[in-house]
Amino acid sequence: MTTEIPQNPPENKEPNTIPVEGDILLRRIVPEDSEAIFALIDRNRDHLSQFVDETAKKYPTLESVRKRNAIQSPDERRFGIWDENKFVGFVKVTKRGEDGWEVGYWLGGEHTGKGYMTKAVSALTRYAADHLGARRVFAKVVQGNKASIRVLERAGYRRKGINPEDPGEFIFESIPESREIALT
Repeated sequence: MTTEIPQNPPENKEPNTIPVEGDILLRRIVPEDSEAIFALIDRNRDHLSQFVDETAKKYPTLESVRKRNAIQSPDERRFGIWDENKFVGFVKVTKRGEDGWEVGYWLGGEHTGKGYMTKAVSALTRYAADHLGARRVFAKVVQGNKASIRVLERAGYRRKGINPEDPGEFIFESIPESREIALT
């Protein structure tokens, strides 16, 4: 009589990079990225403050960016958007509730209108489904932020309604299908 030894389930090892398209990729934020991140924030303070984005206020100095980048949270995944090794923006997902994740993002003003964010949000949504078990990914958007609304719509999100906690915001939602994508 032989007894089969149960196999351990394959590990769901999370990748540090997510290929997006061509030379564009998402890469997990590391402390060494602080200078590039701060430089983009500093050049874009007015742009980032248009729609109540707290990024410009939260990171007034290089040291404030370094401190944030030294912190890793099990409930958050933070990625830089890189094009040919140039930092162009930021995306993250934060765990909210049992199976939901909230996406947040910002892009340097000089990089808007080029499709970076739509592609990044799409890739991050697939990542959340494939590696984090997300069954629901959502975003909160100030009602007047038409560019951000277009990003979410193009990335397959649907408007669910007005945020009950802030009537000036819409909530957009994606119910991602887990589609394994090539990750490194």
